[in-house]
Parts: sequence; C-alpha cells; structure tokens
Amino acid sequence: MSLTVEKHFCGGQLIDVAVFTKLHRCGDGISEMPTLDTLKKSCCKDEVDIIEGVTNLHVPSFQDLDVDGQDFAVGFIITYYNLILNEDSNLSVLRHYEPPNLVKEIYLFNETYII
Repeated sequence: MSLTVEKHFCGGQLIDVAVFTKLHRCGDGISEMPTLDTLKKSCCKDEVDIIEGVTNLHVPSFQDLDVDGQDFAVGFIITYYNLILNEDSNLSVLRHYEPPNLVKEIYLFNETYII
C-alpha cells in the first residue's frame, strides 16, 4: 500500500495539501480557457509525494507467541469476558451476604446528618 500527498504552491507559498481528497488549486474557480500568456506567467506549482508502504505484511498468529505470551493472552481474554461481557450476571460473592445488625444508630452517635 502506498500514500499520495499532493501539494499546491502559488507564488512560493503552500496553498493546499490533499491526502485523501481532491486538490484545490487557486485557478479552479476560473472558467475561461488558459491562454499561452497565462501559462507562461503562471506562478503556481504542484508537487506530488508518493510514500511507499509495506508490501508484504505478516500478521502473527497465536502459534507464533511463546508460552508466556500465550498464557497472558488466554488470561486476558478470560478476564475480559468475565468482567466486561458478563455485566448482566449478579455478583455471586455477595449473594449470601447478610447486612449486620445495627446496635446503635451511628449517625446519631456522631451527630452526622444528611442535609
């Protein structure tokens, strides 16, 4: 894959840069045909930079990992599944929990009130 960057200069100053879109030139709004005089006096210049990318991309598989990497990957997937994807399940740790009996009303003892 490669990437093309187009640049439009007018009078030595950068006017527009296009990577994924059409390049806007300073004369795009002019509908008249250019004459020989205007082509000779043109102060505009276009540059095209082609950036070459990686031609062969190797995506590692699970078998390419060492044993520690495989252990980490399996542990991460199991933890992610149990913590994030099982949101609808009730917490089994708190299922048999009973709240303690109140001996005193602590907020009265400390004189702390919700206002």
